[in-house]
Amino acid sequence: MIMSSCKPSRIAGRSAGVTLVELMVALGVGSIVLAVVATVTVFGARSFMALGNYSALDQQSCAGVDQMTREIRQATALISTNNSPKALVFTNANKGITITYAWNANTKQLTAKYSNESQERVLLRGCEDWSFHLWQRTPYSNLTNVFYAATSPKLCKLVDMSWKCSRTVGGTKLLNTESIQTAQIVLRNQKAN
Repeated sequence: MIMSSCKPSRIAGRSAGVTLVELMVALGVGSIVLAVVATVTVFGARSFMALGNYSALDQQSCAGVDQMTREIRQATALISTNNSPKALVFTNANKGITITYAWNANTKQLTAKYSNESQERVLLRGCEDWSFHLWQRTPYSNLTNVFYAATSPKLCKLVDMSWKCSRTVGGTKLLNTESIQTAQIVLRNQKAN
């Protein structure tokens, strides 16, 4: 007769459970992994939102500057300027209309108003600043792209504009939601004075 003395070993019984130390280590490692995943997710979402903001602001600015460029190049004269509120008024004698570009600091909009239309068109939204400088097309001697300032609207042949648009995300303006643009536009159809 063969007798076996099989007793349950302590090792077999011990491997069936988890010790407190093992549980703490597993929770610590799991927490670190979750924190890394959450950080990467938040950073990725913010980067994606920033790219979307830049793209939308750039599209808005391109559409606005394209429209202004077409209309200012076709304008026959700059009639007047105003600094409070900021405005430029052009005439197009060929079409028999005047166009007023105006920036409203309260609504943060740059608009275009046409004499033959009752409604004004919004060119830029979220426009925090719009500035312009008027230049003659006559350059300084021996200097490239440096022009004489236009002392009156009649002498203006070149309009140099810049604007800054921004967006808010969840009611908060973030640093990565601004776009600054500039444009120099020549009045090509300006009538001789």
